Amino acid sequence: MKKITRRSFLKASAAAMVASGLAACGGSASSTAVSSVASAAGSAAAAGKGTIGILMPTLNAEFFAVTANSMAARLAEEGYTGNIQGFDNDAAQAVSVIENFITDGVQGIAYMTVDTAGDDALKDAMDAGIKVLTCGVENANYDVCQIMDNKATGYQIGEMAANYINENFGGSAKVAYITSTKSQNKMDRVEGYRQAMEELCPGADVVYEAECVDVGQGTTFAENLNTLHPDCKIILSYSDTYTKEIAEVWNALSYPKDAACFGHDAEAAVLKNIAEGGYIKGTVSAGDPGVAMAEGMIGCLNGEYKDHELVVMAGTEVTPANIGDFYKA
Repeated sequence: MKKITRRSFLKASAAAMVASGLAACGGSASSTAVSSVASAAGSAAAAGKGTIGILMPTLNAEFFAVTANSMAARLAEEGYTGNIQGFDNDAAQAVSVIENFITDGVQGIAYMTVDTAGDDALKDAMDAGIKVLTCGVENANYDVCQIMDNKATGYQIGEMAANYINENFGGSAKVAYITSTKSQNKMDRVEGYRQAMEELCPGADVVYEAECVDVGQGTTFAENLNTLHPDCKIILSYSDTYTKEIAEVWNALSYPKDAACFGHDAEAAVLKNIAEGGYIKGTVSAGDPGVAMAEGMIGCLNGEYKDHELVVMAGTEVTPANIGDFYKA
């Protein structure tokens, strides 16, 4: 029987982001994740509590690598080794990794899902007595599943953009949307910001849309937009992977300073850009998702989740007005 609860890890995990220095971290995402695994393994080995398999869609994007790193670090505090793996957005590879986790005898699996392709493998894990936490897309088999209402968080992206246009452009501006058909989560976010813009900024003129699914495509998006609609100054994106790339292109092109892009995930570089008055004017934060996933897994291991529990997590809009709550230079 599924039990639905609504929890917010935002306050604690946002504080963790600031305290840990994530907002000012350096180095590549992948190297950060690798170093985390080593330190987590060393701490956990001494305590001997066992291993948690951490499975991310990719470790090539900062958001997923930092999330995995953060989760491993929190688990290490409790004496567990974090074994971080990525599946390169390939369902078959995800299933293979889960099967390997089962063979290795992990105590738990924390799986950032993009679809339900791994359901059967997760059932096998649960049948083997392994605790399963999923995050992202609700699937059939889990002890606890953490999701965001992605249409609601997409609406928050649109709300920030609409407010910016209404305040700075008199309610009328050309806008561009980054879209995706890669997963339901992404489609829901896009639907959310479409709805918000239609309701809150009816004077906006959507002049360009294109799908972005891989790292680097935000750069292409911004370059194409500049060629086709050089007077378009507003971009909405379902992910901060692309707002960072857009900001870099606009910096290189010396775009007008009132140009603005809005995204989701509150990545470290994005928070820094907002704090420094850059082109990124808004993002949605769920705090530190790695900490949230770790706390959920710890709860599973401690018996706090009994009945196939679905946890709906809240997001918060981050703009120049409240950036001080999320970033410390």
